[in-house]
Amino acid sequence: MTVEKLEVQLTNEHLSKLLKTKPIQALEELIWNSLDADAEEIEIILERNSLNGIESIVITDNGIGINHEHITTDFGNLGGSHKSKNKFSPKGRKYHGKQGEGRYSAFVLGESVRWHSILKKENQFIKFSITGELNQLKVFEISQPSTFYSNSTGVTVKITNLVYENIDKLPEPYDIYQALTATFAPYLLAYKELK
Repeated sequence: MTVEKLEVQLTNEHLSKLLKTKPIQALEELIWNSLDADAEEIEIILERNSLNGIESIVITDNGIGINHEHITTDFGNLGGSHKSKNKFSPKGRKYHGKQGEGRYSAFVLGESVRWHSILKKENQFIKFSITGELNQLKVFEISQPSTFYSNSTGVTVKITNLVYENIDKLPEPYDIYQALTATFAPYLLAYKELK
């Protein structure tokens, strides 16, 4: 599989600011990314090891997916995202994020992050992945897109090699649920189709 490298232009000062997000806010930012992609269902899974410790975090949505053709502008830049030009999503939802910073919140939680995207274009489903590492925040690897059979679109974010000093600051699962409910309650009331 051919992999393309995409280098993001940003300063180390900007990077360090992005990594100061609190762990619960990092989860919120990743959920906002899903909502901005018109997801109606979002699932957060804390995958545990045999000792019941959190081993990885997986966030799956059924949004429109990441468009590979716009990856350089939508994923390779901070600022200038299509969301800063368009105020509303294709389904008419008001965009939350506009600067392209939300994806970096994943690195508050883990050192390795993979986005697996499924997009529908002209009656074909296209999949590809984007991989980033905490020790190279300016470089992302992008797999070549390929067509395959599917019946749904969306993005799965898998966060591994967890940063345990931050993971330990996450509340217990029920409290995470409560905190996220409080944050997203106004949005859920405005867009009742969400689950």
